[in-house]
Amino acid sequence: MQGLGQGSALLGKDVSYVDENGSPTSGKVESVYIAETGDVRLKLAGGTDIDMREVIGISEAATAP
Repeated sequence: MQGLGQGSALLGKDVSYVDENGSPTSGKVESVYIAETGDVRLKLAGGTDIDMREVIGISEAATAP
């Protein structure tokens, strides 16, 4: 459950990660859940789903003007 607590701290934040093509990208964390494998997963805006271990950077989400 510790991983879930750590993941919940990312809610609403922008996270950076490397996508399946090897390109750096980012997305806003919308939800956090534990997969059947026990891994903590992040659901990002737009429907992207990543393992929390893939995160390479965290920043405050940009706000709309």
